[in-house]
Amino acid sequence: MKRELFVGLLVLSAAAHGQAGPSLTDTLDWMKNTLAPKGITYTDRNGFSYHSTPGDGHYTELINSFSYRQCQVKIVKRIEYVSKALFQSERPFLSEETDTFSLSDIDPKSVHIDDSAYEDLRGRVVVLSTTDDKKAIHCQTINRNPGKDYGKDAGCVPALDDTEQLRFATAEYAERFAKALKHAVGLCGGKPSAF
Repeated sequence: MKRELFVGLLVLSAAAHGQAGPSLTDTLDWMKNTLAPKGITYTDRNGFSYHSTPGDGHYTELINSFSYRQCQVKIVKRIEYVSKALFQSERPFLSEETDTFSLSDIDPKSVHIDDSAYEDLRGRVVVLSTTDDKKAIHCQTINRNPGKDYGKDAGCVPALDDTEQLRFATAEYAERFAKALKHAVGLCGGKPSAF
């Protein structure tokens, strides 16, 4: 009787500590692979977004790559910002931004879709923040404008942050990505903020 009780408790304990849902590798592989182009041009990627401000210019962001090593994540984005200053022609600023962070530093409750974004981005921006606003998201920006500053550090402001935003082509994909991200954060031991 004692042995049967012990085996039963062991099975229940294993089930309680078992992993629910896809593994960390399967989850992160899905996130990485689904950003890839669905068609011929980069605008066909799930990780592409475009925001236009009438009379001022536009902002485009392309997630070039999403890579990981266990719970360490690296996201590389190509950013083009065009501002139309009064009486001046369009002047694009091209950069490549690399953000690195550990999923264990992310507050799982912070992962959400930003519905307050500009109308053409509404429902397409995933926001995540670190636990207790710890400055644990590292940013580096490289200048990609032709000229003497090409390839030089363009100075990410701030270089260390507590919040990250990822923009996507559709609200449906953003929702799926946020769900996968929250799952991965949980698997890596991300904890909610104290308050």
